Amino acid sequence: MTGEDKTKKNEDETMRRIEEAIGLQHAGDTEAARQRFAAVREEIADAGDPFHRCVLALYMTDLQEDPRDELT
Repeated sequence: MTGEDKTKKNEDETMRRIEEAIGLQHAGDTEAARQRFAAVREEIADAGDPFHRCVLALYMTDLQEDPRDELT
């Protein structure tokens, strides 16, 4: 497996984990979704794939209880 193949596999794994958290969010388990999103965010930090970071930020923002917090 080449370095590029490993990167793609890791990226797919990251998106799979984000999608699992989205599923929890849509099922109403917001606390579990928050925890999963936070774990992924900590893992990818600022060096992660920009697409993953954007998707993650979007869904993490949707979990804010106060709509004003979504804007900060």
